[in-house]
Amino acid sequence: MYSILRDTRNSSMPVWFTITEAVDIINRRTEHNIKFSDICRMALYGHITLSVYFQSPVLLRQVSVTEDNAIQSADVDTEDITTHICHLSRTCILSNDFHVVKTEGDYISPSSFILDTPLQGPEYAVIQRLLARELNIPAPVTGQFNIHCGVLVQDSEKVLYQVFESSTIQQRISRQLQHLPVNVATHFHEELCKAEIKNETAHFPVYHFPDDACFVIKYEELERFIQDFLSQQSSPKKIKPRISTPVSRLLWLACKHNDSISQLVDHPYKLLSVFEEWADHDGITDHFSGETLKTALERGSPPCITMSV
Repeated sequence: MYSILRDTRNSSMPVWFTITEAVDIINRRTEHNIKFSDICRMALYGHITLSVYFQSPVLLRQVSVTEDNAIQSADVDTEDITTHICHLSRTCILSNDFHVVKTEGDYISPSSFILDTPLQGPEYAVIQRLLARELNIPAPVTGQFNIHCGVLVQDSEKVLYQVFESSTIQQRISRQLQHLPVNVATHFHEELCKAEIKNETAHFPVYHFPDDACFVIKYEELERFIQDFLSQQSSPKKIKPRISTPVSRLLWLACKHNDSISQLVDHPYKLLSVFEEWADHDGITDHFSGETLKTALERGSPPCITMSV
């Protein structure tokens, strides 16, 4: 049984899958032999959208962009060492680069902690490292991402947000210094001891992918990927299994009059996941085909009903 959250509208429908679970589903439903590394590669090339499951609370603030959707930047106060340490990324601190991502509006707590990622911030480097591990190649030294960006996510409308954390200034300084070389951290510690630091709570950009966050793939995105991307690469000469009309009629009636899945009868590819989960519960490991189910339901449905995907 998949270790997943459930869609409250239908207790049988998964909300997301881990990458490993998604690989298993793809290989059971298609003629492909996808590996974990393939998903990582396809994500880096933009063929599939990964989401991040934040297991601990985070705050979001909208990123300011230009008319052509380029991320805008802002400068921090170069004279204030506390601001310097608290708001810059490790790379920027080491290179005396005082640029940060410009954000605007309120700090919001997202209604869902499963958020899509455009892979523009340090999360890109995390996927690069996962890919390197799977392919047994050297891990990236820095990774190819915008050093001014913290962890970035986007909503269903593709509005971009930066991830923030809430903590006291003292706590933030302590965490930031831990990510710096010892000699640099020692220098800043000595300078900070001379400064007057208010131990108040504030919001700070998250520059390190959280230890308890993980990459997942939403159910809708996995379905889109299978249908729009993988189906284009499948053999055009695939032969549909033959199912008799009486059996198809019985299947359609059984699905139509089952309260938990009746609303999915017109969407056979979504209904397939329900059958797969039922099979897992009962120890059935046979390969199920979305095309076979679609064909059977089309043949078994009344003449006036048209099936959709």
